[in-house]
Amino acid sequence: MSALYEIVDRLLALDEYLATEEGELTGAAELALDELEGSLEEKCEHVFAYILEEEALAAQRTAEAQRLRGLARTNTNRAEALRGWMLEQLRRLPPGKSVQTKLGRLVAQRNGTPSLKQRVATDDLPPEYRRVYVEVDVARALELYRTVYAGRLAGLKGVALDAAKPQARGEATQAVHDAGFDVEQGWHLRAYS
Repeated sequence: MSALYEIVDRLLALDEYLATEEGELTGAAELALDELEGSLEEKCEHVFAYILEEEALAAQRTAEAQRLRGLARTNTNRAEALRGWMLEQLRRLPPGKSVQTKLGRLVAQRNGTPSLKQRVATDDLPPEYRRVYVEVDVARALELYRTVYAGRLAGLKGVALDAAKPQARGEATQAVHDAGFDVEQGWHLRAYS
């Protein structure tokens, strides 16, 4: 059996040949077309079955990973709770008192750097203690794209949709480009059952 790309290449070559022959479908060309279309359907079915199998396996592994993360979170929480409890017990001892165990020496020790908590509103802090962050609003640029695209499609009433879409897409892309963004249109495989 041929590879999927080879089948598609042969179908495209046959389409090109038929275009030069002014669409006349000879007996040999018709047989070749039927064979290629059958091969294409069979190959696509095999590849699609493999895709579905991989997605199912990925879903199983994702579920297992979530289960393991839950178990790890439980262990981490239990260890942190015990660590906190032990710290409180050791803090009750006289300062500097340590406990020697077979696993190591334990002591309640003050942190080197204290934690700071803001007690006034940010605007009331002196300017040297405030930071300003600038963030790109990609959602707003996407909204501009959609607005221009939809507006242009609405303005092209009476024009075939297949002809109107590229024109509207081009104008929306230009509007977003003028705002400082590049548009990259992705593709995805959609399967209908």
